[in-house]
Amino acid sequence: MLLEEQATKTELNQVGRSVPMLDGTARITGKTVFTFDLEIPRMLYAKVKRSPHPHAMIRSIDTSRAKNFPGVRAVICGNDLPDALFGPAIRDTPALARDRVRYVGEPVAAVAADTQSIADQAIELIDPVYEELPAIFDAEEAMMANPKAVLHPDLKKYEFSPVIGPSLDEGLPNVGYHFKIRLGDVDRAFREADVVIENRYSSGMMHTLPLEPAATVAKFDPQGYVTVWASTQSPFRIRSDICQAFLLPETKVRVIAVHSSGGYGSKLTAHSEPICVSLALATGRAVKLQFTREETFAATTVKHPFVVYVKDGVTKDGLLVAREVKAILNGGAYSGGSGVWVTRNCAFAALGSYKIPNFRFDSYRPYTNHPPGGPYRGFGSMQVDWALEAQMDILAKAIKLDPIELRKRNALHEGDINIIGERMHSVTSNKCLDAVGKSIGWGNSKGDPEWPWRRGIGIAEANKYSIAPTAASAIVKLREDETLEVHVGAPDTGMGTHTILAQMVSQELGFPLEKIRVVTPDTSISPFDEGAFSSRQTYNTGNAVLLACKNLKKELIDRAASKFGVPSSILEMKGETIRIIGDPQRVIRLRDLFERLRFGSIVDQIGEFSGKATWNQRAGGLDPEMGQCETDRACAFYTSSAQAVELDVNLETGHVRINRLACAIDVGKAINKKMLEGQIQGGLAMSIAGSLFEEMVLRQGKIVNEDFMDYKAPTSLEMPASIDMIVLETPHKDGPFGAKGAGEAPLLATAPAIANAIYDAVGIRLFDLPMTAERVLEALAKKKDN
Repeated sequence: MLLEEQATKTELNQVGRSVPMLDGTARITGKTVFTFDLEIPRMLYAKVKRSPHPHAMIRSIDTSRAKNFPGVRAVICGNDLPDALFGPAIRDTPALARDRVRYVGEPVAAVAADTQSIADQAIELIDPVYEELPAIFDAEEAMMANPKAVLHPDLKKYEFSPVIGPSLDEGLPNVGYHFKIRLGDVDRAFREADVVIENRYSSGMMHTLPLEPAATVAKFDPQGYVTVWASTQSPFRIRSDICQAFLLPETKVRVIAVHSSGGYGSKLTAHSEPICVSLALATGRAVKLQFTREETFAATTVKHPFVVYVKDGVTKDGLLVAREVKAILNGGAYSGGSGVWVTRNCAFAALGSYKIPNFRFDSYRPYTNHPPGGPYRGFGSMQVDWALEAQMDILAKAIKLDPIELRKRNALHEGDINIIGERMHSVTSNKCLDAVGKSIGWGNSKGDPEWPWRRGIGIAEANKYSIAPTAASAIVKLREDETLEVHVGAPDTGMGTHTILAQMVSQELGFPLEKIRVVTPDTSISPFDEGAFSSRQTYNTGNAVLLACKNLKKELIDRAASKFGVPSSILEMKGETIRIIGDPQRVIRLRDLFERLRFGSIVDQIGEFSGKATWNQRAGGLDPEMGQCETDRACAFYTSSAQAVELDVNLETGHVRINRLACAIDVGKAINKKMLEGQIQGGLAMSIAGSLFEEMVLRQGKIVNEDFMDYKAPTSLEMPASIDMIVLETPHKDGPFGAKGAGEAPLLATAPAIANAIYDAVGIRLFDLPMTAERVLEALAKKKDN
């Protein structure tokens, strides 16, 4: 070990420790209060009336019987609300439908009543009259130049985000975003390639399945300010949505992020919040709206189903010379909040791993009469990586080259320029491939179990980007009892974010963890943060917290210097004390920097000791025609990963059982390895679910498996018998202590690794997710017939 590495290890006495989650005991003992648990005096209970039709005009809504029902305090429809739409990318979503409905489950009316039972009964008394319209469910059909229905006739009139505004396609009226990348002469490269292979891949609709369904409590005060308690991944985004929906200034809306039991993307977008706020406004009382599990399936955002066409040209020596990708996202009825940005960001899955001199990428997000597609862990990377990494194995077989070797020959390395002009940093795909290959025994004889099982191994890699531009702010305060308060706008949705932020503070300032408190985000008092998504918090919020700690330390040392009557340069801070360097006898406790009065303590002149900072991760924009970056950075960072799978396939039933799975992820620096391993395990479970089991089934726009009985989410019994989690640490130059995010990386390579292993086992190539037993059997039958 190098001396420099040894010194770093010695210095990092808090970062790198596997301490328990700060709120872990409260969560597992049931003491944590979630939005579902909130009760406010004189609170009313809400229920929503939803459309039974996928596409229809609303001709009238009779609410008279519901209004006269005993115990009902308010009934509202779309026409009772401001004529306004919300959405961070495209303002296309109403709080309640006004003139038409666009998916089964869309809210059209709502009631507030004294009890939940009364609200449930009253909602059945609302009588809408609809005129059905032609519906479109297939994304490729919706992309037609002359579709049978145009879902948003006023699309061009909507307000678009000034930061990353979607680009429309003039000839495709249902397409809400068309994103393009162009590099080199793709057609010529295909003509000159030794081997050209083209395939179509698809992935189904999934739900994020947070344990806690959507829930909100809202209350107006006499001055017209509204407080919203929400289970959310981004309180500031929810505040923005509410302000747009009700034409309110941001200072009038306060969002408190209550403890959350997961979101995985679906809690980035307002669902229950605007409806709850409208009922609170109508009644003048606190209102609680909580969705059932069925409503959560039907009326919150889902994982986009994708169709991905991939065409590759490769030399006989294994060099990729051309790649063409066409991705079609089933966008559903609305933009899904930031869901529309999946159209753009799914392209990053094709940019972070390989050098490709000639590249053409087109992604389209047409509107359909399905539930809105939204963010889902990976933000489109899962769907695109599934296609590209399965394709890499097909290419390897075609040119008779080892799949790992093919990937290595085309890998991006430190300092390389990628397809859109980014300079790559801390990209370590080859290390990850080597690690999982060694773990799984790549190249060794695998042997087959007893009939009817056949064994195979497969491998895949991926690089998960993190969004930019983005920003996070932090405030770290010293209290008079020598404890620290950390104020951030980033919620902890159960992954331990607040714990690792506390570890960073402990490391930087030398305070024990028990004297550090991370405050629950509240938009009225917390500094701005974009939220818990895109694996961004460890990196962005962590950097903001570290900068705030440095500013607090300077403030404290400067105040101590004035008391000592010496220059600040000769002082050092050690935990709760400040001393003169080289003179251990001259020391002052931090509590002595406060001035004690009769009922409390003050800090003269400045009011309090606090360090404040913002981490602003800047990035260049992408040219709308060529997709090239204006600078050398479009993303905050890429997280390299690879997976290898050993599995068995049953020739008689089609079932797939995973025996061993190896997952290697380079996180830069593991702040808390045990929590990181928990993240990896959870991510792998989700990705195995989408690879083999989970899919929302819709018939004429109606979800037919909208509960845990029929939606086949796997249990622990379907998980691999053995998981080898390999954490690599190559410090990232801009990360806090070298760290970068890892929450989404475990999900990206699983599906193609499984598909490649199935091929290795029984010689069938599957192109559609999930790879259910039925699909395996069908492919086996076709192979036998051929």
